[in-house]
Amino acid sequence: PAMSPVPAPTSPPSAGTAFTGGGGAGGDAAAEEAVRRLLAGVGEDPTREGLLDTPARVVRALRFGSSGYGATPAGAVGGAVFDDGVRAPVGGMVVVGHVDVFALAAADARPLFGRCHVAYVPVGGRVLGLSKLARVA
Repeated sequence: PAMSPVPAPTSPPSAGTAFTGGGGAGGDAAAEEAVRRLLAGVGEDPTREGLLDTPARVVRALRFGSSGYGATPAGAVGGAVFDDGVRAPVGGMVVVGHVDVFALAAADARPLFGRCHVAYVPVGGRVLGLSKLARVA
């Protein structure tokens, strides 16, 4: 039977809400200036050639590393829950293994890397698109 989408239970949150620095170009400028001050504070010269683009790279890295803080499973899944047409429980487990995960430690912004496995048992004929399982991780 053809699979038809089932509406997601909630709408996704805005992406990148964790480290917006006020949002937009103004927030970026303020965050980049803070990185320049931090570099100067540890004895670096933020105006030397090798560090000129570092503030923008640090801000992008922090945005990426903290982008999942405001995410929810429902937001990550979106509309990828489908009715497979089978109402009887089949007992099969769906597994996506070796999913790389990345985050920043909340206490000190230290990067954390890892690998996880995500699994679930479909119930009531509803299944989740496999690519979305990795997003839930």
